[in-house]
Amino acid sequence: MTTFITRCTLMASVLFGLSLVLAIWLGTIRPSGSLIAFISQRTGNNDIFVMDTLVRLSINLTDSPGGDWSPDWSPDGKQIVFTSNRNGLSHLYVMELGKRNARQLTGSRSENMNPSWSPDGKRIAFASNRANGWEMYTIDSDCEAEIACAAQPVSSQHSGRSLMPTAPKWSPDGQQLAFAVLESQLYSIFVSDVFAFNSRLITETILIDPPLSWSPDGQRILLVSIRDNNQEIYTVDVAGWQLKNLSNNARYDGTPAWSPDGKQIAFTSSRDGHAEIYLMESFGAGIRQLTAVGTSTHPVWSSDGRWLTFESRQDGESDLYIMDAEGTVIHRLTDNDSNDYGVIWQP
Repeated sequence: MTTFITRCTLMASVLFGLSLVLAIWLGTIRPSGSLIAFISQRTGNNDIFVMDTLVRLSINLTDSPGGDWSPDWSPDGKQIVFTSNRNGLSHLYVMELGKRNARQLTGSRSENMNPSWSPDGKRIAFASNRANGWEMYTIDSDCEAEIACAAQPVSSQHSGRSLMPTAPKWSPDGQQLAFAVLESQLYSIFVSDVFAFNSRLITETILIDPPLSWSPDGQRILLVSIRDNNQEIYTVDVAGWQLKNLSNNARYDGTPAWSPDGKQIAFTSSRDGHAEIYLMESFGAGIRQLTAVGTSTHPVWSSDGRWLTFESRQDGESDLYIMDAEGTVIHRLTDNDSNDYGVIWQP
């Protein structure tokens, strides 16, 4: 009898999962905050998958013969913008969860990469080399191959540079963009006023890992830097350019992520001998370890702040895990012979 009940429970879970997949393709699903998008190499190239973390079933959203990467959710959680070289050059594409075809956003004869959706959902920022080197641009999110619309430059102070800037990050109020440009072995971090067509240097650093991120109140930018031959986590005050070392440790510290309420920062550290996920208060106090599974990196918060996903290479390849924000419950999300990485949570 127990075996029969177990089988029925398993069958019910499978049927629910299949109905979820069907709902995603038919566009009937409502944003719930339980979905994640991530990059997987299980098909032989980079594709973007979407998974519901409640049932741990995923679908290949892009399923393209080319490479697809750098996804970002729309603020309403119904669309994903990403970079793809499926037609040769790298362009930006948008997919709705309920549709099978991707809409090409950019259309110039140039490379276009690293999209970032504005908080109001109306614009998408990205890097492009369409005019004498790499610059930052924005474009209407409902554009189609720039046929009846055109990308607008955010700044022209970096013309002629051959190296692509890091992914732009919008300030919470949607008025500014932060990005970094590599110059003479140093990353120069800039903040641009989107509508004023200017940018200002905030600080310089040897390393950017991962891309910059704003504090939820828009006052500070979180970054990783190598100073005094040691990699640490810093914040820089946008108004006063003041750097503050948050991690203060002789071992590796990196991949920081703000909690949605801005009160905590999750990060990776090897201070106990191998890479694990840690948590600290937003100004560096109260550091504590969350994981003890080995080779754990890249924590990402759910939009409600209750969960963290992270990557782990326990079996050699990168797989995805999820845990509660206290680190008391940990579940494996993916388990295959290829790399899964680059999680972003649905808003």
